[in-house]
Amino acid sequence: YDHRLIDGKDAVQFLVAIKNMIEDPARVLLEI
Repeated sequence: YDHRLIDGKDAVQFLVAIKNMIEDPARVLLEI
């Protein structure tokens, strides 16, 4: 079990979510 792999994956998903929010905030708000 490598916790760094899980943490890294979560961090990437978080950064992708932020990037999507910055690029298309209206679409992100509608998805919530």
